[in-house]
Amino acid sequence: MQTFSEIGLGAAGTVIWGFVLVAFVAMFALIAERRWSLLWVMQGKDDRFHEWPTRLKALLRDGFAQGRMPRKRYALVGVAHVFIFWGFIVLGAQTTMLAARGFVADFHLPLLDPETFLGKAYLLAKDFFVLAVLVAVVAAALNRLVVKPARLTLSSEALLILGMIGTLMVTDLLIDGATHRLHGVGLAWWSVNGAVVARAMGGLSVEALQGVRGVCWWTHMVTVLAFLNLLPRSKHFHVIASLPNIFFRATDPPGRLARLNFEEEGAESFGRSKVLDFTWKNALDWYTCTECGRCSDNCPATKTTKPLSPKHLTMALRNHLYEHGDDAIAAARGGPPLGEDHPLNAPIVPDVLQLAGSPAVEGPWLPPDIIWACNTCRACEHACPVHIEYVDLIVDLRRYQVMTASEFPKELTGVFKGMENNSNPWGVGYDKREDWAQGLDVPVLKEGEKAPEWLFWVGCAGAFDDRNVKVSQALTKIMKRAGVEFAILGCRECCTGDPARRAGNEYLFDTLAKQNAEVLNGHGVKKVVTACPHCFNTLKNEYRDYGAELDVMHHSQLIARLVKDGRLKPGKTAAPGAGDGDGKRAAPAPAKIAFHDSCYLGRYNDEFDAPRDALRAVPGVTVAEPSLNRADSLCCGAGGARMWMEEPVSQRVNLKRFEDLRATQPDAVGVACPFCMTMMSDAVKHHGLEDKIQVLDVSEVVARSLD
Repeated sequence: MQTFSEIGLGAAGTVIWGFVLVAFVAMFALIAERRWSLLWVMQGKDDRFHEWPTRLKALLRDGFAQGRMPRKRYALVGVAHVFIFWGFIVLGAQTTMLAARGFVADFHLPLLDPETFLGKAYLLAKDFFVLAVLVAVVAAALNRLVVKPARLTLSSEALLILGMIGTLMVTDLLIDGATHRLHGVGLAWWSVNGAVVARAMGGLSVEALQGVRGVCWWTHMVTVLAFLNLLPRSKHFHVIASLPNIFFRATDPPGRLARLNFEEEGAESFGRSKVLDFTWKNALDWYTCTECGRCSDNCPATKTTKPLSPKHLTMALRNHLYEHGDDAIAAARGGPPLGEDHPLNAPIVPDVLQLAGSPAVEGPWLPPDIIWACNTCRACEHACPVHIEYVDLIVDLRRYQVMTASEFPKELTGVFKGMENNSNPWGVGYDKREDWAQGLDVPVLKEGEKAPEWLFWVGCAGAFDDRNVKVSQALTKIMKRAGVEFAILGCRECCTGDPARRAGNEYLFDTLAKQNAEVLNGHGVKKVVTACPHCFNTLKNEYRDYGAELDVMHHSQLIARLVKDGRLKPGKTAAPGAGDGDGKRAAPAPAKIAFHDSCYLGRYNDEFDAPRDALRAVPGVTVAEPSLNRADSLCCGAGGARMWMEEPVSQRVNLKRFEDLRATQPDAVGVACPFCMTMMSDAVKHHGLEDKIQVLDVSEVVARSLD
């Protein structure tokens, strides 16, 4: 049906088309080869060539099915992107056939001959996606030019790309219309677009129709080739890099950081300090960044006007690698080695290089405040549609700053000393770790004693922080009421090391983890329950590297299971209103509790239902959901060792988070983490609302109902 023998190429035209095709493809190959070579000059080691079924599943779900695109606030633009993505895939076959028709008249790919049913079905799908992509392009342009969301940086490049995509769709429509008119093809179910456009061309002569088709064919093909060459030179490289990046995403649990080998021969520094210190996967992440801004739009540091913007951090690293990468490639191929004063050998932090053109990062290139502003909440990674990894990169930069450069926030000095000397970040005497349990008849494991069914991992906050001690006591009450056999380690329990590890002090974490793992294995501990999501994550996901294979449950999971199994039967309770957590003062039922999701329980370990189920098990309690909830919840501000770092009042993450919770008009804020307890309690006090809104742990609400 669609023969191109009439477009007037002739022998000369065919030669010109062949030259144009070869020239553009060669240019693309050169720049693509440079990008490929840059991946392999990265000096960090990273094995991503395993767990193929898991990777393939992620590729199908988040790559081809675009599973992360149409999420909540990004639903409309996400759907538009899905149509553009699939439009490119579907129209790829049509573009291939059009290119081949410059040499072979009436060329069709196997199985797509328009005289067959499959060929007609393809043409129908193509017509649908041409129109869908046109609508999506208009929507994307309006989003940039009219709506102007803060997360997006308006650029002429983005508008140019949208214009090119629109041009491809329009030229396809005109080619189909002219072909229909020239060959007298009427309305058919498999090619509606061509028939409609052909009718609009009713007044054109044969010569004019041939001219339209020829001009549109050349425009279409040159646009495709220009687009191809623009990709590796721009942020739209993600069109090529996103699918591989999704396929090679991390398959370990999000809460598991890579363990460092401190015994590696010749190691003089730890962590990463230069761009080339990172891995090929880090570089692929930088290639893949679409600059959509979702990461920064969800980052608590960016939301509170701190210098960290995950988007601009990625762009800075990518641009620096692009600018100086040729020298690294030449050195890897036997050319002159990079000198010590070469930009690629300069440390990223502290401020050595200058970053230009990034409004979110002013002054020295990657000043220390950028890496220390991170809460390690992984909201950026959850929001990223192409699985870019940020937190591990930032932690690696912190590792270098702490263990090699010895440059870190002064507040952490006391934290590290407290963990070294007394096994807790507050530095409270380790011999007081059992004081919270006085009078509660809590069994304490003695050396050599076999552990019961459950070990209650109290955690540092649960043992030393006055407010969180009440959570430990409430959980003890619940377990005793349900007949759970448990014991604690008492003074032989040390901090899991989470604050040290997330702050970059891997050596201190390593020391604590080895010590704890030895004690746990010595007692034959298999099942652990803890009220701290940070302890939960570390014990569950990271202690396996130290030989401790544990079945770890968060206390909300255990409570929900006990209720489900009928071992725990909460009774009707008064609403937790004004009070200090001792249950002496309360407002009338029913209670309305705005629940705040912990990052390390939710985004890190995909547990959102258990704390809600535990709260709803109490008659008279209703759970109110803030606008940012579950995986989209905003961090309380304490993760990544930020619990112990100073924060200006005007930029406090906990106050930002409390605004969302307060909007539900709750009687109480429900939490399931000791850090969240502290940060939300501080936010309530900041607003002077202690007499109106109480902050309660899930276990406290359930424990009250047992009286």
